[in-house]
Amino acid sequence: MPTLPHLDSLRSCPALALISLNEPSENRLRLVVTTTVPGDTGLLHRPGHAVPAQDGAQQVFELLWPSYIGYSVLNEEYVSADRYECFEGRLLVRYQRSHYMDYMAAASFATTDYPGPLQHWGLFCVDHVINIASTEAPRIRVLESTH
Repeated sequence: MPTLPHLDSLRSCPALALISLNEPSENRLRLVVTTTVPGDTGLLHRPGHAVPAQDGAQQVFELLWPSYIGYSVLNEEYVSADRYECFEGRLLVRYQRSHYMDYMAAASFATTDYPGPLQHWGLFCVDHVINIASTEAPRIRVLESTH
């Protein structure tokens, strides 16, 4: 996996909540997430909203893909996982094999030859799972941090 600044900080968060998803310019993808903690039920969310960090510490991260082939946003309640999929990481994961990449191979003409070696990144947030197919790793930066 490529070395990404702030990756360990992001992955060490108890949970993440999606603040925004947009395309700041053509075929660039920007995600902004904030730290949360598991709800009282032990699930990663309470219905309708994320739970702020209880210790008062909160971080806001920006993830920017300079280009992408495709992305999808799923309601996390409908996401399934099976042994076919293989990934590394936590909260922000990089897949070695996934149903999403199988779909991208069938739905597009993107290949390892053009535009280049494909990567599937998954961002697991409360209420959302975002899949990103790209030839590049995201650029991660901390927008805010309160401790």
